[in-house]
Amino acid sequence: MEKKNKIRLISIIVACVLVVAVGLTLVLIFTNKPKSQTQLDEPSIPQVQVENGKTYLVTNLVENATEYRFVISNANWTDDIVVVGKEPKSDVSNIFEPMQTYRFFAIAIGTGDFSNSPQSESNQYTTKLSLDSPTIVFASNQNLISWQAVKNAENYSIYMSIDDGQYRWVGNTQTTNFEIANIVQSYQQDQTTIYSTLNFYVIATAPNSNYGASQQSNALTKNLSYQFDAPQNLQIISNQNWKLENGTLFKTSDAQDGVAMSWDYVLHCTEYVLNFDDEQITLSQEQFSVVGDKCTYSLPESLLQNEDGTAKYGDHTMQIKCATHGNINQSEYSLHVEFSYKQKFQFADDLNIVCYVGENSVWLKWNAVLDAKSYLVKIGSNTFSQSVTNNLIQLSFSQFGSLAGYTPTSKSDFHNHFVQDEKLNVSICIQVEAYGNYVASGWTSSSSVVAVKDSSELTQ
Repeated sequence: MEKKNKIRLISIIVACVLVVAVGLTLVLIFTNKPKSQTQLDEPSIPQVQVENGKTYLVTNLVENATEYRFVISNANWTDDIVVVGKEPKSDVSNIFEPMQTYRFFAIAIGTGDFSNSPQSESNQYTTKLSLDSPTIVFASNQNLISWQAVKNAENYSIYMSIDDGQYRWVGNTQTTNFEIANIVQSYQQDQTTIYSTLNFYVIATAPNSNYGASQQSNALTKNLSYQFDAPQNLQIISNQNWKLENGTLFKTSDAQDGVAMSWDYVLHCTEYVLNFDDEQITLSQEQFSVVGDKCTYSLPESLLQNEDGTAKYGDHTMQIKCATHGNINQSEYSLHVEFSYKQKFQFADDLNIVCYVGENSVWLKWNAVLDAKSYLVKIGSNTFSQSVTNNLIQLSFSQFGSLAGYTPTSKSDFHNHFVQDEKLNVSICIQVEAYGNYVASGWTSSSSVVAVKDSSELTQ
């Protein structure tokens, strides 16, 4: 009994193994079964196109095609030539010979889920005898292309490319020359994009005859050259260290910063030449800054100094131009900028002004300013009409009163009206006048305290 059970168990196991094996076999069979493919659509009948002296076979774009095969043969369908390309347009110029008849059809090539298309209907084309190619040369200072007449040619097509770009048609002529001056000028005047060369070739054609277009001629290259426009609006910029007033430049601090200047940015210009007092200074791209449409540069203070380091006061001129860059020639210089470099009088805001009062007049005295040759005096808001050459001025009560708004009749009247706590209650301001290489100082502060003393204390 036990033996029978073992035999039955072994039979069951064997049966299970056979079932699994059969199942796996069926899975493999169905898994490896080839997938069905979709055949690509049939291309259109190929047509012949002649462009730029070259002959092309062209069919339509077939969806999902990866390549196109053109089968070319003679009229008897012998000596087949196959041309394969990624596009539905193939150059057959080196296959088609003059005065021959060719037959051809197209097939769209598929991969993966797509099989090749049926072949298209065939077409037939008889080539013409090609015209000779012209040989072109420059004339009239490279502003004209010319060539010898080609036998049987009716007209000529001119093609042009920019730098290494695609050629495009630019004109026809029935003569044996073509003017390119206006084309060249249009590119050289528009400096938005800078090009290096214009390239030309010519094809002879005879559309009303049995002659086909010639091969393209030799190519001619016209090198383009440009000229920068002169920079505009060159100027000095006032800042916390330097100030320009009415054409006069002066320092306002002891800082060693250069003089700020600016001018309008010129498109494509990477280097400028500054002419300062007939000394030419090249400004590389690292030396000036461009912000928006403005260039800025810090003019070294050393240019405003003598060899011994002293200030070079006096008149100066400067102008700027664009330096040559590649095939863009240097510009003309900008307009001259002229300015006078001078020294501004510097003095302490408080000059210790003292008013000495006499019986019929007053004296105003202050600390002398180094190198000053004359002063102006302002009482209240009115300036005395005459300058003085030293740091002392005498005014009658009448003169003082005409400026202060009240004319005292006596010394005591002056004190009663203008003096409070031994100080003048009307402001007195002093300004040093300009001369030579000096710029006039500003007025002293109107809030400066003016002490009042008796004229007996005045020492000349």
